[in-house]
Amino acid sequence: MLNNLNRLRIMLRYIKNGIIGLCLLCGIVSCDDASSFLDQYTENGPIIYAAKVNELAFQSGYYRVRVNIFPSDDVNRDYCMLKWNITNDVKDSVKVEYSEANYDAELECYYKIIDVSEHNIQGNLLIEAQNVDIFGNKSLKTNEGAFIYGLVYQSALLNDGIGFSPDVDEIIIGRKIGSTGNFVSYEKTDGTFTDEVFITDNTFPLVNAKIGGVVRNKTKFHIHETDIDTLVTTKYTETIIPYPPAQIVDYCTEANDDLAAKFAFDGLVNHNSSTNMWHTGWMDPDHQKFHNNNSDPTLAHYYVIDYKDEFTMNSITVYNDVVGFLKTVDVWISNDSEYIANSDKGTDRTVADYWKVPHENTWTKIGTLSFEKASDLSRRLELETPQEFRMVMLTMPDSHNTGNGNIRISEIKVDANRIID
Repeated sequence: MLNNLNRLRIMLRYIKNGIIGLCLLCGIVSCDDASSFLDQYTENGPIIYAAKVNELAFQSGYYRVRVNIFPSDDVNRDYCMLKWNITNDVKDSVKVEYSEANYDAELECYYKIIDVSEHNIQGNLLIEAQNVDIFGNKSLKTNEGAFIYGLVYQSALLNDGIGFSPDVDEIIIGRKIGSTGNFVSYEKTDGTFTDEVFITDNTFPLVNAKIGGVVRNKTKFHIHETDIDTLVTTKYTETIIPYPPAQIVDYCTEANDDLAAKFAFDGLVNHNSSTNMWHTGWMDPDHQKFHNNNSDPTLAHYYVIDYKDEFTMNSITVYNDVVGFLKTVDVWISNDSEYIANSDKGTDRTVADYWKVPHENTWTKIGTLSFEKASDLSRRLELETPQEFRMVMLTMPDSHNTGNGNIRISEIKVDANRIID
């Protein structure tokens, strides 16, 4: 019994010593592995980082971007690596040397223009910057987001708006933010288009433009002041050239300040409740000197309206002012394409020729309106056969006011149809 116990004790001692020895052996092996692992990083001394990039700034372009690099001070800096994703798994990169050739003295930074058109990169792009010094030490990474213009952005741009002056003799351009100008052409009366020109002004004259034709424009944009590229819209906008309103082109006295009266397309002269539409100048001493109570019909009051297009007239109505003294109104029409003022009118208001009724155009008299009393409010001329016209002239050789021949018209209305080719 005793011998068995002794043998057991001896066996346990051997097992214990074996376990201890095994542990010591493992510890020695582990220390060797740890030492080898540490040696990988300490054999060349402690880890040294290069100075990192302080800031990245971007200037957007069309399928490209300019990267402005502001590095920390480091006498040992060598170059900067810029990296970005082409796809989720693939990156592209470019090396930027810290050299004079890549330095922008005005912005006090180094820069690189990156072209990404090959990979059709557009929109937001994350760019990573990492400095490397002359010893090969790398810096911590700096990441910033850039924006790159592409076809998606360009296709969403809208052209500047096109409007027209009241007489439709000028284009009026409504500029959008970032617009630097427009490529413009327009349809002429012969159906051809003018040569395209680039204009930076907000107005552009129309010469021999086709009414109902189109103005084409494409807009150039420089979205942000720092952008390195301009963008041009992908499609033209076509804007219809409207019919111009009728226009007062001549009248019998320069003292008349109602030249700004406006006309609707149907020939209606709008009545202003506070003032008369037209007040002739017979009360002007110069005019009265040459015309007193129908002494010379060629010196009549006259009033010429250019309707800027071809119409057929069915009727015309002239409305008297309550104190207008209208007596006789002769109605004339012309199909001439433009109004020609009297060549012999001159500028001397003291001679009779200055007051003569216009005669340079071809005028046809189509009727006379007679106001029997000064209080008659209106007279209407109905045409048995509609007459083609472009211009209308009213001449008034007399007046119910025998003292100074004063005449007032409050409204003119022409019933006419536009001639459409």
